[in-house]
Amino acid sequence: MPRTARIKNETSYYHIMLRAINRQSIFEDPKDKLKFLDILADYKTQLDFELLAYCIMDNHVHLVIHVNKAPLDVIFRKINTSFASDFNKRHERCGHLFQDRYKSEPITTEMQLLRTIRYVHFNPIKAGLCAAPDDYGFSSYKDYIYCKSNKLCDKDAVIKMMGGIDSFIAFHEKTDDNEYMDIKDSPKYLLRDEEARAILNQVCENAQVDSLLGTKRSKRDPLIRELRKKHLSIRQISRLTGLSLDIVKKASTGGGQ
Repeated sequence: MPRTARIKNETSYYHIMLRAINRQSIFEDPKDKLKFLDILADYKTQLDFELLAYCIMDNHVHLVIHVNKAPLDVIFRKINTSFASDFNKRHERCGHLFQDRYKSEPITTEMQLLRTIRYVHFNPIKAGLCAAPDDYGFSSYKDYIYCKSNKLCDKDAVIKMMGGIDSFIAFHEKTDDNEYMDIKDSPKYLLRDEEARAILNQVCENAQVDSLLGTKRSKRDPLIRELRKKHLSIRQISRLTGLSLDIVKKASTGGGQ
């Protein structure tokens, strides 16, 4: 099926989403999140784009950016390739990390821009990871609220639009029923361990969960991938089975062991 042309945007503001292949968690390790932010900062300087908001979830990323000369395709081809190369090297795997191309949505008005930034900051709350946006460590909300200077997030223009940081905070306290670009089939909450154990026993046909420790990789890895499809986190699988995080992560993303 041929790829459709992207909608061009006269304002050059975009909501961007990068989604991990097969909905796998490639950002569950904080080191992976930090590395992605480092790569983002490097290319922001090299390719001269502005980053107004970001949020890194376990299996996808939301960004709000303003492009100048470099087109979106160039920006995200370089970012994706650089991150995949580093990730594959550190986790001893190969292949693609992100599903298809990045997804983009043009932002054409100031209010749409502000609402999209708010939506990006509320992604962890929507996923049940925290109760407030400043409780999450890998979004730009804290950059706005606490950091006096930040080379990664270009926040001054947004704060000016809002009329100051107090108005920015108040705006984030309002509810919003508008539709935004996101993963429609992502879980709305994290599974509790008792729910995860029930799924694990079902997938493993009520075998002792610790029996996975002695199971051959050819049989073990498909079971791990099935558990991931049922929304068990990598850390839950590791904790409940005794398998190492590296083994679970490599099986989830298709790497060898």
